[in-house]
Amino acid sequence: MKHTLAILAILALSDPAMAQQADNANRSYKNELQRSIDKGLHFLEQSQHKDGYWLSPEHPAVSALCLISYHANPAKPKAPPAWVQKGYDFILKHQQKDGSIYVPGKGLANYNTSLCLMALLAAGNEDYISAMKKARAHLVKQQWDLGKKTGARPSNSSRTARTFPPTTSSPG
Repeated sequence: MKHTLAILAILALSDPAMAQQADNANRSYKNELQRSIDKGLHFLEQSQHKDGYWLSPEHPAVSALCLISYHANPAKPKAPPAWVQKGYDFILKHQQKDGSIYVPGKGLANYNTSLCLMALLAAGNEDYISAMKKARAHLVKQQWDLGKKTGARPSNSSRTARTFPPTTSSPG
């Protein structure tokens, strides 16, 4: 087995044409992949509402997903384009006093806040640190701790407490 691998390695390294073919195939694949990413980002830019959101102003999480997609681009520029910043402005406009990021009366506060927090984190922008800390604090407050914070248990905890033992670590 060792001899077979050694022979294959020698053959592969000794034939520059094979290496060039592999490099060309990888380059072709990378170019094709980047073209697909660019098309997707162009679609996001063109489909963004003038107010900075995608699909629905009632759920900032949808816009957060679009912004996360932008940051997955391996060839993104260092400075985000204006349409991306407009998306972040839309998200930040919906941050509530308690740190949550959602549209009051439309529900899904934790879902919207969680995805918006992920998008803010993906931006890597230090200007968003305060907003991220507030959103995180809101999400932590929403967690059910099985009575560890206050010593009191929610009224329906008897069955769940037997199923899921309380944790001893606190959120970091």
